[in-house]
Amino acid sequence: MRKILAWAILFALMSVSVTATESTAPLRGWYPNIGAGVRALGMGGAFTAVADDLSTALWNPAGFENVDAGKVDFMHTDLFGMGISYDYFAATCNLPVLGRSGLTLTRLDASSALAFPYNETAFYLSKAKAAQLPLIGFAQLGMNIKVLPVKFESAEFDVSALGLGFDLGILVEKGKFRFGGMLNDPYTVMRGKKAESGVLDSDINEKLVPVFSLGAAYAPDDLTVIAVDHNQGWRLGVEREVAPGIALRAGINGGSLSAGFGIKAGNIRVEYSFQQDNLGDAHRIGLGLEM
Repeated sequence: MRKILAWAILFALMSVSVTATESTAPLRGWYPNIGAGVRALGMGGAFTAVADDLSTALWNPAGFENVDAGKVDFMHTDLFGMGISYDYFAATCNLPVLGRSGLTLTRLDASSALAFPYNETAFYLSKAKAAQLPLIGFAQLGMNIKVLPVKFESAEFDVSALGLGFDLGILVEKGKFRFGGMLNDPYTVMRGKKAESGVLDSDINEKLVPVFSLGAAYAPDDLTVIAVDHNQGWRLGVEREVAPGIALRAGINGGSLSAGFGIKAGNIRVEYSFQQDNLGDAHRIGLGLEM
């Protein structure tokens, strides 16, 4: 029964119909629905225009212009209590030639739930830079270059693929308002092999469908942020620092409610978020370090 439920969750998260003639059908369907970063998810994923912490590779790479080098972030969750492990790690560092850059890794492992090897991994290299743009004025521009390996091997199917692609982001600040946009996968291609019952069935050569997100954020004071996003649906989030080093968060993504908190003591941050979902509630724990 547990294995059947895990398969149901897998296909519900993918939400795609792949046919032989559909060249833009996304092979990788998990990540756009999961996101990363305990803070952002506690705010319902309304983070496109906030984008000021290490999770910005997933929400808007332009935000890395706001993140100092020497920071590390980690998140772990057991998705819906089904033994589907989802982990995220991010860091900022100074790289030769590139300078201050973001490095992000996400990994989903459903092997335990499905009783056969299944994992998806994403590696991101992010870079952002401030610029003066005609008509817009001061803006932050960002880009992810990413590598996306996918591997699963069941009794019937064996799929091994590798994706290469990029994302683009922009942030504009006007007084107490911030506006952001992110274009996921303007050109990301998955290539690999698919076998059925041990016999090579077909080559994989699929272009992921681009997704565009828009967001706005308003900070009435230094302690409060209110944000709204649109990406195939509306997301709304709020964060309030209620005491030095202690922040409370809440959000809504479609019909799913979320909430969370963050505590910072010295160079260490501990984060927690809770998210409602029809598939089951999700609890996420995060740890951050500033060096």
